[in-house]
Amino acid sequence: MLYHELRKIGVPGEIVDWLRRRYDGRKTRLLFDDFVSDLFLVLGGEDQGDPFSAIGYILYAAGIFRVVERETDTEGFGFMDDLAVLMWGKNVDELHKKMGELMEKTGGVLEWAEIHNCEFGIDKFKVVDMTRKREKHLDGRRKTRLVKGKGVKIGGEMVKSDAFARFLGALMDSELRWENQHAEMIRKGQGWVVQFRRLMKVTDGMVSSHVCQLYKAKALPRMLYAADVTLAPWTKASGGRKGKTKQAVLRKLTSIQRQAALIVTGALSSTATDILDIHAGLLPMPLEIERQ
Repeated sequence: MLYHELRKIGVPGEIVDWLRRRYDGRKTRLLFDDFVSDLFLVLGGEDQGDPFSAIGYILYAAGIFRVVERETDTEGFGFMDDLAVLMWGKNVDELHKKMGELMEKTGGVLEWAEIHNCEFGIDKFKVVDMTRKREKHLDGRRKTRLVKGKGVKIGGEMVKSDAFARFLGALMDSELRWENQHAEMIRKGQGWVVQFRRLMKVTDGMVSSHVCQLYKAKALPRMLYAADVTLAPWTKASGGRKGKTKQAVLRKLTSIQRQAALIVTGALSSTATDILDIHAGLLPMPLEIERQ
C-alpha cells in the first residue's frame, strides 16, 4: 500500500502517519523442525489476526478498482480477494482485446500489481462471455452455438472463455440461467441427506432434535446459498424456459427437504410433505427460499 494514495482517498494524515510507523521496519524469522532463520524484513502483507487487517485490505484493494473504472463501459466488483471486471459492448473479440489491454497497458492492472507488491495467479483467471447471441456451429453437426470469443491474452498466457465461473460463491453461467448453481444446490442438499442418514444410527447416533437443528443451521443455508438471486421470484416464474427450470429445481429441493424430514421424524414414507414439515418444525421450501 502506498501511503500517499491513502491521503488521496481521504484517510486522515494522522492515521496515515501511524500506519507508516507501524508497518515500516517489520521483521520476522521462520521456524520449522530444528531450523531457525535469521531475521528478515517483511516488505508486504499485514499481521495475522490483526483486527485492522480487513479495513486495511479494503483500502489496499480499492486502488485496483480505480484503475479498472477509468475505462469506458467497464465496472469492477469485489469482496476481499474475490475480484471481477465487467465489460460490455457489441463484439466479443473486441471486448477480449480491450480486457487484455486493460491488464497489460501502462497504468493498467498488472503495473498496479507490480507497484503494490501484488501477485496474480493468471492460471486461475476466468473469462465468461455473457451473451445469448448464437452463431453457426463450426463442426456442421449442430446448427448453432453461443457466440464465443478467442480469449484474453495476459502476460503471454491465453485465458480462454469458459461456460461459467464462480464469483462470491455462486456459479454464473454465460447465459445467466444459473443452471450450474442450481445443480450445485441440489448436489449439496443430497450430500447432507446422506450424512444425516449416517448420523441417525439407532445405537450410537445423534438424537433427532440435534439432527434437525443441524439441518436448519448448516444444511439449509449452504444448500440455498444465493437462492434469493437464482430462484427469486419463483412464484412469478410462470411459463418459458426460466419458469420451468425454477419449478423443476424447487421440486427437487422440496424432495430433499422431505427426505431430511423423514429422517428427523421417523415417519412413514407415505406421510404428506406438509405434515412432515410441521412435525419437523420446518417451513415449506418456497418459504425457506424467501427467508434466505
